[in-house]
Amino acid sequence: MKPRSRLFLLCALFCLAAGNLFGALIDANIHFIWMRADDARGEFFIKTSDYKKIDGSLRALAPAPYKFRGNNPITVYKKEGAGNYVSCGKIDIPAGVRDCAVIFVPDPERADETDAAFTPEVLDLKEARAQGGAVAFCNLSPQTLRVQIRGGEAEKFLPGECRKIHALSSDQESASFSFKILAAAASPEAVKRSWRYANSMRLIKTQRYFLIAVPAAPNDDEARTPQCEVLTLREAAKSGK
Repeated sequence: MKPRSRLFLLCALFCLAAGNLFGALIDANIHFIWMRADDARGEFFIKTSDYKKIDGSLRALAPAPYKFRGNNPITVYKKEGAGNYVSCGKIDIPAGVRDCAVIFVPDPERADETDAAFTPEVLDLKEARAQGGAVAFCNLSPQTLRVQIRGGEAEKFLPGECRKIHALSSDQESASFSFKILAAAASPEAVKRSWRYANSMRLIKTQRYFLIAVPAAPNDDEARTPQCEVLTLREAAKSGK
């Protein structure tokens, strides 16, 4: 084997081994979103060269993202005492995602615990974005949901699906928008007991909107479909879009 070929092979093997040992390297712009006020006030950190406190927003999309350059999955640490950091979760950013929101959803299986227990859900903002005045629905729950706009035909969303469901027309600066989200049901009888959510909002052309369904704490009624929680995020639309 020629020296140049041998050097190339050694470099390739080293990179492969480093990826397996340290995880994939990512370059991402991340908005951190807390669902609970207690978590937002807590001491949680991520680490690159040093520990950095997660300065996320409570149920809102922060105007400026955190620029993360490092290993994926991202380990989340909780601070316990002076200089003591304990791993309490991991954030797995999907391959190719550069602009995203990480939503710290309370773990429904551990909802009664006083200590922090959450499952980070990742929303790819690039996939969900559309022109100003547009609404995207993102189903980050584990169940199939249906979205109905102004009494029209319901549109099905499988777990993980995210796409635009509505937009202002070119001549509109603002308009009212009403919608209903329902859990899919196998029969007319099941529909009566399934989870549902309805709301209305005012859309304006200078904003983009994200309706996000995430898991909620389970019901005491085991026969009822597991609940979701709906989060509304707004983002300033870029000029001319």
